[in-house]
Amino acid sequence: MHDLFPSDKTTIRDKIKLIDPSLDFLLTGMNDHKEKMLDTGLFDNRIRRTLKDITQSNNTTEEKLSKVINDVYPYLQVRPLVESQVKTDPDFIVSPCVHLSSNIKFREQVAKAREMLLNTRILLETSSLKRYLETKDLMNIVAISKSVIQDRNFHALFDLLLCNKPDHVGIKIIGVRESDTVTQNKVFEFLRQFSEYAKHITNNRPPPLHLVNVDELGYASYCSGVCNIVSPIATSPSFAFPSKKHKTTINEEQDTSPTYYHPINMDHPKLNSLTMLPCACVECRKYVTASNIPHKAKPVFRRVHWLNTKNEEIREFRETPVQLNLALRDKFARSMRTQLVAYLPENPVFAL
Repeated sequence: MHDLFPSDKTTIRDKIKLIDPSLDFLLTGMNDHKEKMLDTGLFDNRIRRTLKDITQSNNTTEEKLSKVINDVYPYLQVRPLVESQVKTDPDFIVSPCVHLSSNIKFREQVAKAREMLLNTRILLETSSLKRYLETKDLMNIVAISKSVIQDRNFHALFDLLLCNKPDHVGIKIIGVRESDTVTQNKVFEFLRQFSEYAKHITNNRPPPLHLVNVDELGYASYCSGVCNIVSPIATSPSFAFPSKKHKTTINEEQDTSPTYYHPINMDHPKLNSLTMLPCACVECRKYVTASNIPHKAKPVFRRVHWLNTKNEEIREFRETPVQLNLALRDKFARSMRTQLVAYLPENPVFAL
């Protein structure tokens, strides 16, 4: 298994390459996302026709989901998605898996997800792809809607995540907002219970747990059994660059100017609203003021600045002389993200 933290000198720029099939975008994403995925040639043509019919229909959400389960699921195959990954020489092979979005259809979705996860393991152990298991880790990344994170579903979700004995487990929670404290606390409770369950099932050798598609909120998950977070670079999770703000009036234009990660406040003000850059990273020292950044250089600047500041934040947490939850509490309390303190448990569970 690859060691994610082989030395104290490891930084955020020590790259780990993985390709998430992200079937949630194919099955329930925007039309342009679906088309781009279908154009890869990795999916049966019958899926394109069926998804088009579902999109154009006037059926209810539940009826559309039933049609996806009955008419699309049978044509989802793991082999093309796995073969497309190994051609790019990733560090991990991610098991293709349908997402879990409905309590009403929870049993059917879990059954298909389990089938795909197990089929990936079988494929890698019995086919010509077997050689990749010697050098690649197998990772499950399961997208789960916030509505599915309920106590009655915990055990079924835990079993699903571990069903094919993965080397790594990734969880992508869909639809949770930072302000939704009740749901967020339930998510963190789920992560802590999964961590304890995995230790029990694996004789105290659980696979590393990754929380996918989160921002600074993910830092709080370090106290709930998560060893690694995966965050979009320089933009909010699930929102495409450039960032936009909500309209307050019908005639108000959307502000599509780029944001800037403020390392002290831990928020994302508009870059054009700043005078002096409040950061001492290499990129910010190069320009000093926001007005000195050439327009064409701003996208690269934002992302390199984001990498530099995240690298420093994570180093700060890893080298803290106090318990991690106390260091996080202090960091959040000194920022504009004081609400994140509410997600730090009294009895933390640490992965490392």
